[in-house]
Amino acid sequence: MTRRQRVCGGLATWVLTFGVVRLVIAQPEQCGTVSVERLDHAIDEAVGWASRTQGPDGRFIYRYNARTDTDRGFYEFVRHAGLTMALYQAAGAGVDGARAIAEKADAYARAHLVAAGGGHALAPVVDDGQYDIGATALFLNALLYRRALGDVADDDMLLVDLGRFLVANVAPSGAVAAYWDARAAAPITSTSSPFYTGEALWAIARLERLFPGEWRDPALRIAHYLATTRDDAESRWPDVPDHWAAYALAEMSRWPAPSVVDDTLVAYARHIGALESMQIRYESQRTGTWFSRATRGQTGLGAGVGALAEALMSLRSVPALAGDQMLRRRAECAAGVLLHRQTSPAASARYPNPERARGAWIRDGTTQIDDQQHALSALLLLRDLEATS
Repeated sequence: MTRRQRVCGGLATWVLTFGVVRLVIAQPEQCGTVSVERLDHAIDEAVGWASRTQGPDGRFIYRYNARTDTDRGFYEFVRHAGLTMALYQAAGAGVDGARAIAEKADAYARAHLVAAGGGHALAPVVDDGQYDIGATALFLNALLYRRALGDVADDDMLLVDLGRFLVANVAPSGAVAAYWDARAAAPITSTSSPFYTGEALWAIARLERLFPGEWRDPALRIAHYLATTRDDAESRWPDVPDHWAAYALAEMSRWPAPSVVDDTLVAYARHIGALESMQIRYESQRTGTWFSRATRGQTGLGAGVGALAEALMSLRSVPALAGDQMLRRRAECAAGVLLHRQTSPAASARYPNPERARGAWIRDGTTQIDDQQHALSALLLLRDLEATS
């Protein structure tokens, strides 16, 4: 083989290798376009979905098969509280109809409050004596958004009671039990959740800003546990890209001076941002085609993509990260993905019950209540930024 043949052969191999890498490893991102108008439309459609799928008792369709127009038939308060919270967020942003839907969902949840842990907790629909900490945390966050509407301060004692129940589940290390045992009247300390710890932290941090005093120490313990210990102590691998912790760090950044978001917490915030940025880069390359599925897997759930944007937007409220334009670009990319994947009025026509499919994030024919919850919260966060930029 001549030198020229070797060079040409090497060049051909390099070109082929580059092409494979580009197609399989470094596929182009599909972020779409984001505008205030598109965000407004998507938000209205998501709230419309909640309105159309809410029953007379205040519950929503939980896990819905749009192809067969059937609901799976079970219900959990964690996600009910989460959507209630997102609707109160929408009400605070002035979205028509959101508050009325949230109030019906709120009333349903209140009927399941029980005394526990020196306060009150949200018990399961079928009370088996084991209470999810995340359900109470998200319901407390929902009521805090309700209070922020400005004309309701009648729940202040309930807010404190819900917070005291959460604190009863915080260990000296800052670890948060995932479940409360009503029979033993104690947290089940052997349990943990990748989500509930951050949810509890966010709720407690918000209480500290509203009613300063008893919430500061537990919030700081949880925050430093998340930043330094949680992933190892709970055998979380890979590290949890905790969007709830991002919300909490943003909230703690708003506490009065001096700042409690120290170097350890800032480093943790950057770590969350890096994880979420990497995930949305990967997710934005998924298109749903057979080739994309073979090389990138199926598209993420609306809940998952929404959580990425929630984290990236929240982290911008941490002063040390406020000027990080990469976080904004990645959040806008996540929002663009959400806008593209939401079921439009035209696309909903192919399902047997278009009104239940319209406005939802459907994957493989199925949507779940938290797909709309996280997507709605994410779009509201970005809408606020876009409108004020």
